[in-house]
Amino acid sequence: METTLHQDLKRLYGGRDVRYEVTLGNHRIDVVSSGRLIEIQLASLAAVRDKVRTLVRDYRVVVVKPIVVQKTLVKRKSRQGSIGSRRLSPRRGIILDIFKELIHFTRVFPHRRLTLEV
Repeated sequence: METTLHQDLKRLYGGRDVRYEVTLGNHRIDVVSSGRLIEIQLASLAAVRDKVRTLVRDYRVVVVKPIVVQKTLVKRKSRQGSIGSRRLSPRRGIILDIFKELIHFTRVFPHRRLTLEV
């Protein structure tokens, strides 16, 4: 399920001549805009490592890795039902979290066609 953060970042990074959720070979790309492939990754960078390694051979790729400082956890009464409760997550993201991520991304980063935005 796509989060609101993911949706908002897709809109933010989409410029003129934008296409969303584009299939390119065996991969689905979040945003294609101005000749760049933009992949928004809320989960671990390791999850997109192989995908990005393949794509940078032929394309300019921007990987967007947000560091979530504050998250609200929402519990629903049923799968599509009303909200039962909300609370703030005790986990707080900090900029240094990116270094833990990069450990699993070293087979790709750095690369001349890859931009990582945090």
